[in-house]
Amino acid sequence: MKIFKLAIIAFLSCTTISSFAQKTVKASTAVDPVAEKLYNKALVEIQNKNYGAAATLLEESNRNKINFSPALFNLGYVDLKTKQYEKAIDNFTKVINISSDAEAYYGRGLSYLELDSFKLAIADFQKAYSLNQNMAKAYRGHGTALMKQKEYADAINLFTDAITRDSKDNEAIFSRAYCYRKLGKTADAIKEYETLHSLFPDSVRYIISKGNTYLEMDMAQEAISAYSEAIEVDAQNEEIYIFRAIAFCKLENYYAAEIDFNQAVSINPDNDLIYINRGNMRIAVKKYRDAINDFDYAIKLNPNNYKAYLNRGIAKELYRDRKGACNDFATAYSLEPDSVAADYVEQCKEEKYIK
Repeated sequence: MKIFKLAIIAFLSCTTISSFAQKTVKASTAVDPVAEKLYNKALVEIQNKNYGAAATLLEESNRNKINFSPALFNLGYVDLKTKQYEKAIDNFTKVINISSDAEAYYGRGLSYLELDSFKLAIADFQKAYSLNQNMAKAYRGHGTALMKQKEYADAINLFTDAITRDSKDNEAIFSRAYCYRKLGKTADAIKEYETLHSLFPDSVRYIISKGNTYLEMDMAQEAISAYSEAIEVDAQNEEIYIFRAIAFCKLENYYAAEIDFNQAVSINPDNDLIYINRGNMRIAVKKYRDAINDFDYAIKLNPNNYKAYLNRGIAKELYRDRKGACNDFATAYSLEPDSVAADYVEQCKEEKYIK
């Protein structure tokens, strides 16, 4: 029975919108002065992240000067930021129909990527970097589309193309590290995280990822060192304490693990992952009643987390509450039919604890 399950944070964000800057150049003096005034007001609203106000101004600007390319482009940008991807595609397409614009192809590629339309996204990214061979983010976008399709080796080549053009492209380096991990090249992944940490020493994201990679390699002591380094940068991040506690559990240092779990609770008592993992630890040290209490609280915080029911069922079974365990396995199965809960439920049915 596998007790400890790594409560993984999202190691990778495939969304690259953050690197996509709106066009802030002023409109040409040839443009209708009313349209220009509205357009420049919209740019201020975009800078202030008032996207609704910006969209209204940009639409009005375009009405004053039909097919005003900068307004259409920035409408596409606003649509991307507000996750209106179909509208973004429409506005970027209008820009492309006016002029073959590398940034518009890139923006439309991002929109297709968000909709998992990978072939269309790749075609646009390719067009973008054919128009501007130094556009690192277009290579990265292409790589992200491949990565999302689990074509990790080819994705690495595209991320490398991006990094060749921009050696500080942190998202490309981070994504390449993720692909290395998926291919089992953990040493290469760790080197990438160390590079990122040297480039961005104030970001814990990369140190945490290095620790998680060590944890995957069952190098718990190295993982603990990485998490401890991350805590020095951000001592109020409860997820770091969760991960370090899991690493301590792998070394069977449950006393240290308990301290870290408790510290995580003190930082954020509403994170259900803390209680699930602390409950797992308490199963390991045979504190079944305490474990059940942790899972109870995790379920109160998040009634749809099947792992809380599954692990509470394990704790109840060890606490000699077979019927209660079977009820929890059944709930876990209803939430996640393709999980290991299915095996527990089948056994409970054979024993007639549930129908």
